[in-house]
Amino acid sequence: MEHYVPILVFSLIAITVPIILLLVAKLVRAGSPNPVKAEAYECGVKASTFALDSRFSIRYYLIAVLFVVFDVETIFLFPWA
Repeated sequence: MEHYVPILVFSLIAITVPIILLLVAKLVRAGSPNPVKAEAYECGVKASTFALDSRFSIRYYLIAVLFVVFDVETIFLFPWA
């Protein structure tokens, strides 16, 4: 049974540290958000539409993911070349 004590201690630390950090962050954060600061800045012009109303085609996301994949591949290929 004494072999499981370090696992138990590690599990307790792994559970308590995030909880303590969340509580500290809740105590330190700012009080109430200012609604003016929460608005999007559009160079002084009011926004004409809500950003989440427009939907993008799935092709946009596929091209973005392919770009990231080939970009990372190029990073690893550069030292070899």
